[in-house]
Amino acid sequence: MRSRHSLTRIAAVVATVSLATALVPAHAQDKYPNRPIRMLVGYTAGGGPDIVARLVAPKLTVLLGQQVVVDNRPGAGGSIAEDIVSKAAPDGYTILACSNSLSINPFLHAKLPYNAQKDLAPVSLTGISAQMLIVRPVFAAKTVAELVTAAKAKPDGFTYGSSGIGAGSHLSGELFKFLSGIEMVHVPYKGGGQGVAAVISGETDMMFAPIAAAIPHVRSGRLRAMAVTTAVRTKAAPNIPTMIEAGVANYESFPWYGLLVPARTPKPIIDALEKASAEVLAMPDLQERLTALGVDIPKPGSAEFSRLIKAEMGRWSTVIRKAGLRAN
Repeated sequence: MRSRHSLTRIAAVVATVSLATALVPAHAQDKYPNRPIRMLVGYTAGGGPDIVARLVAPKLTVLLGQQVVVDNRPGAGGSIAEDIVSKAAPDGYTILACSNSLSINPFLHAKLPYNAQKDLAPVSLTGISAQMLIVRPVFAAKTVAELVTAAKAKPDGFTYGSSGIGAGSHLSGELFKFLSGIEMVHVPYKGGGQGVAAVISGETDMMFAPIAAAIPHVRSGRLRAMAVTTAVRTKAAPNIPTMIEAGVANYESFPWYGLLVPARTPKPIIDALEKASAEVLAMPDLQERLTALGVDIPKPGSAEFSRLIKAEMGRWSTVIRKAGLRAN
């Protein structure tokens, strides 16, 4: 009898525990992350966003204990990857490694299948950089002033490449045209790496390229840098003048990189990613590699990133409107 009573009590305890376990949400049982994380990049390999993502991803892999896999989904100025992430499950396993295209696309496209401010949640900036106005070493103009003079004498006589219509490299070129009063022919590519390669081969005359993608070729002598696009000189190339120093008043344009997740991602997951990102950005070896590429270490955190996105949307909406740009 005692044996039967004991078995009955054990069965009742097991049933109670099973019921309690069934009532606990799955996300409460699992520790995040417990499987690989996909990091989408909206551009081809070799461009600034891809380079920064591939430096950050292995560090996150170590901290989070799960593989962070970079997945390039180029096209439409980064908006293809932005759309994919905005519609992904809000579970922290799909991350967007974006560039400043996020603050450009809403004003460039008549209608997007997502709302960047409502459908995506900022996690952290991962870098703030400059662009370089690059040409071949044999390019006739030696300074920005000489280029402006030549372009005014021969309207539409020069071409400039970009990583896509409405990308930061495109808008930097449009800003240059607007402020200097010249005309040039825009040649869009699918990514920054392809745009840089086109300048090296002579397919295009110049490009406002992310410094991370351009500076290795400048150091090797395959390209020549005429100016950088930030308001102050970059530590990675202190001898290269800014566009303002080169004679283009009020010129400032800078790429930035960051991580976002789907908007409905639980706050504990966003907090975990934000904390891990801050730890990654504090690593001396990563800081050294980013600085060598001309990428400055930003103040980490979702709040700082959110403020930057809003400010950049204000800046580029004005440039896009004045230039009359619209994506195809």
